[in-house]
Amino acid sequence: MTILHAVHLMKTHLVTVNATSPLSDAVDRMDLYQVDELPVLDEEGRVCGTIEEAAIARFVSHVLVDQGPDDPSVTISTITVTVRDVMLQDVPVLNESDNITRTLIDDLLLRHRRIAVVSEEGKPVGSLNRVDVIQALISGEIQY
Repeated sequence: MTILHAVHLMKTHLVTVNATSPLSDAVDRMDLYQVDELPVLDEEGRVCGTIEEAAIARFVSHVLVDQGPDDPSVTISTITVTVRDVMLQDVPVLNESDNITRTLIDDLLLRHRRIAVVSEEGKPVGSLNRVDVIQALISGEIQY
């Protein structure tokens, strides 16, 4: 059986957002590229988290439902919030040389839709997506 590394199955087009960017930048990128999550980069360009549409929706709901009725001047457009304020931290990343293992396959099939793939320096180079793993399993490129 051939051992495949993350780099063999990953997609190289990776849309990211900076942690210090306004939250609206993440929403705009999600809309433009039709994705529901983005890797978040720190000041050095390394992956430091992810921002998910669901987390943004919870944040917006909190502002509108929990704060809005008490103070009508509080709206989404009047709140200054960055991606860092809403992102999830401690998310898994893969090194491009990591092997495609049964544990990784399980992780992508059951927990994560995509995982960022980084270089040895920690810079993003792509992503391994759930659909990539499913296609590789169906075609026999990888085995479980």
